Amino acid sequence: MNIISEIEKRMTPLYHDYKKLVTPSEVSNEFHLFVFMTMISAAVGYRIWFDFNGLPVYCNLWTLLLGESSLSHKSTAMRTAAWLLKEIGNVALLPTDGSKEGFYMALFENEGTKLLQEDELGSMLGSLKRDYNSGFMDFLCKTYDTLIPMEKQLVSKTIVIKKPQFTWLAGTTLSSMNRYDASGNIGGGFLPRWNVVFGSDPQEVYPFTKRRSPGFFDDFLNEMREIFSPDNKTYPRGESRFSPDAQKVYSAWYNETYPYGGTGGVASFTIRIFTVVKKYALLLAFLRRQSTVDVAPMSLAIDIGEYFLKTAERLIIKELHANDFEGTCQKIANAIERAGKEETPATGRQILRYCRDMGKKTRDYCLETMLQRGDVVFEDDVYKLSALSAIVPDKKYR
Repeated sequence: MNIISEIEKRMTPLYHDYKKLVTPSEVSNEFHLFVFMTMISAAVGYRIWFDFNGLPVYCNLWTLLLGESSLSHKSTAMRTAAWLLKEIGNVALLPTDGSKEGFYMALFENEGTKLLQEDELGSMLGSLKRDYNSGFMDFLCKTYDTLIPMEKQLVSKTIVIKKPQFTWLAGTTLSSMNRYDASGNIGGGFLPRWNVVFGSDPQEVYPFTKRRSPGFFDDFLNEMREIFSPDNKTYPRGESRFSPDAQKVYSAWYNETYPYGGTGGVASFTIRIFTVVKKYALLLAFLRRQSTVDVAPMSLAIDIGEYFLKTAERLIIKELHANDFEGTCQKIANAIERAGKEETPATGRQILRYCRDMGKKTRDYCLETMLQRGDVVFEDDVYKLSALSAIVPDKKYR
């Protein structure tokens, strides 16, 4: 089952209207879906929120598209969304070049909804480490969820940024992230604020793009202008709430997913994704004209959260090597061998008992990889080492 296809089927008509505008193309469905939701996040801005300990949480998202340069068409997907938002007219597009002082001024001058669209986040990560950008990454992290006006001292004056939050849509390649040691930004909290989206290969290729007639986007743009008009009273405004049934569904998923004992790595992403799911639930309910989130948008938001958990695991465990991926697989092999010697069934639960420093999500991701490459087999609800496995149990990883 393709989780993206299943999510798309449950999206509101506005998404399918958008999809018709941007397809057929070689841009992956993952990019279409999450670029659309990020665009909605930017357009909603400060319009709706939910309460957390007496404070409002807004629906700003940071979405990171990952894929090979040119082949994945990250920029195509992002620039289309930025162009649409510019045409709608209620979202300020923040500058992607210039000094950090210029960025402070852009936030200062635009107190409404804001979008930062960055084609290459990897190179930006490199520039953030330079002396002249000292403190800038910490500032960016604080803008994500701060409710406190931020004072900044510029060369000529002091400014107070009253509403620093913004929606961020960026792209990069894995090689670029590794080049700038993106894994070093996990513990500091910068990378876990991002919702990671991996592009997939196009199902079809198109030597020529579809010719768009004049006014092709007009119906969609007019619909978006109407939705986000200050005078529109049919869409929610102000605090949104979660129905008792939606809270029950979310709580069950939260308790099952919570990274007990986890620190850093995937656990840092998981804690952020808990809040992201609530943001998505509000946005999905907003598109349904609901000020109270019921089970349908909450369940869909949880499925989106599950997707982000999987992409975070892939990014951290496998791609950035922030954790010793092969070492983790080695620990699992050792646990399976130990279970055999103790004549105990090597179930997933038993593997966690032997590997007390390993989270459930990490175990599942590594086991899935080991199954795919033939290191283990799964028979009668029990894992066994394959005779063809390249992994040999090693005392080093006990």
